[in-house]
Formats: sequence, C-alpha cells, structure tokens
Amino acid sequence: MSSPHRPSTALVAALGMVGAPALGVALAPAAWAHEPPAHVVREGETLGHIALRTGTTVTALATANGITAPSLITVGQRLALPPAAASPTPGGGATTSAAPAGAPVAVVREGDTLGHIALRAGVSLGALYASSGLDDGDVIRPGQEVALPTPASAPSAPVASTFEGRTYAAEVTAAATANRDELAARGAPTREEVRELLTATAREMGVDPGLVLAVAHQESGFNARAVSPANAVGAMQVIPSSGRWAGQLVGRELDLLDPADNAVAGVAILRALLEATDDEATAVAGYYQGLASVRRNGLYDDTRRYAANVQTLAARYR
Repeated sequence: MSSPHRPSTALVAALGMVGAPALGVALAPAAWAHEPPAHVVREGETLGHIALRTGTTVTALATANGITAPSLITVGQRLALPPAAASPTPGGGATTSAAPAGAPVAVVREGDTLGHIALRAGVSLGALYASSGLDDGDVIRPGQEVALPTPASAPSAPVASTFEGRTYAAEVTAAATANRDELAARGAPTREEVRELLTATAREMGVDPGLVLAVAHQESGFNARAVSPANAVGAMQVIPSSGRWAGQLVGRELDLLDPADNAVAGVAILRALLEATDDEATAVAGYYQGLASVRRNGLYDDTRRYAANVQTLAARYR
C-alpha cells in the first residue's frame, strides 16, 4: 500500500480498517521421547502463522491433526506438531556451533550443507564459517543450530524522503529507516516462502489466493524486507495506521515486521475492501490509493496502472 497519492489513513477513515523473527529456515526431524510436541492455538492465529513459527508447512500441520478445513481452528485447540517441527534430540554426535544469547541461528535441515545454509540465510560462506566456528569438512546434522553472522551495526543511509513526486515528512522516513534496519537484523523468509505463506493465509481467511499473490507481487515482489518512504512495510506493504485497523479486524495486535502478521494484515485489508465495494477492481484500487480517495476523486492515473497490473497478475496466479 505504497501509493504516493495517499497515506492509507484515508482507508482507515473510509472504512473505520494485518511474531517471531523468521530466518527462512525450518527445524529438522527428531525423535519424540514421549508424546508429540504441541501448540495451543491463540487468538487470531492461523495455520499459516503456526506453520511458519514452528518450522513446518500448513499441509504437514493439517495432516498431523486430521484437519480438512484449515480455516476451522479454534482458540485453545491443541495441535500436534509434525516431526519436522519437533526439537532435536540432544547429542547425536553432530559438530556443535555455540551462538551467543540472542544471536541469529539457522537450524540444519535434512540434506543441508553449510553452503545451502549460507545461500538460504543470504550470507557469504566465509562469514558463516567465521560466525559458526565450523568448516566445510565438519559434520552437521538435522536439528543442529548454526550461528549466523550478526548484521553490521554501522549506521545506514536513511530511506529516501521522495518517491514518484511525493515528499514524505521527516518523522515518516525516520520510522521507515528504523523499520528497514530492524527487518535487516531479523532476517527474512525467501520469496517462495512468502508466496506459500500468503497463499495459506488467503485460504484460511476466505480471500482468493490469486488476488493476494497479485497484490504482493505488485507491491513488493514478495520481498518481506521491503520498506517504502511512506513507511509501508513487508510483502504486503502495510502502513502502521492500516496495520492497527487490521489488528482490530482480527482481534489482536499485529507486528507488521513479522512476515506472518504482515500477511494477515494485507489479507484482512483486502477482505474488508472486497466486502465494502461492488467489484474487485475498485477494491484493488482502494488498496493502493485509499478507498475514501477513490470514491472522492476517482482513480488517479497511477492507480489505473496499478489496478490493471494487479488484475493481469491475478489471472496468472489463479
């Protein structure tokens, strides 16, 4: 939601209106000592959230619990986690990699090499050797934690204050810069993982996945680290005011820097727009320009291009 012609506060006015850090790595299989580990569903959670945060997939989680309608989970429900989300059994002879408290780590998957992990985490192999104390000849095993390089702490250049002819206030771009740096420090899922998360979230929330993917493609190219000068963040490019509205819609506070919450925010906003309009094209235009502005001013030229692009992409994803 990064139109230069509106911050999306207009959208809030029109309708009254989606964590845990993700490194794009999954936990590996392990033996269970007694009974399978479980997750108790919290308010506002979806299977997509739970799968991302426990290192498994929506399909595996649904299969492990005999769920045929993924949207039908309830607060307080106890979900068995599949083996891919279980904590590794201590020992096993793997080479260890001690990480300082709070340092980022990757968890080894079946078939991983240090080269795989470096590529997935977006770091150089040399930096991974240095941070983990491991060498390419060392043995690593599924479930093992490998310390990742700590992001550089040097000050970064601020986010540009001007975008497509619109200049944003200093406090807005300062917040955008802080969010960009925080996202860089957290790490992020891959674009393919973002697509899978968005698809699962859309299905669970009753919105056409093809439309959600089209919007995310147009907004960010599925980049979970994207931040605009308007302080629209994440794959769905949601600004804080719209994120607060989306949180009200789903009944809990949302962290827009969390990929799963960002997905919920964008899908919740799209769902509300679809419910408030008579056609998909107007809803898409409202996501970009703000629905109040669309109704008051009609479509700006860049909004027309945006809506046309999204609908073309939606046809591809459906």
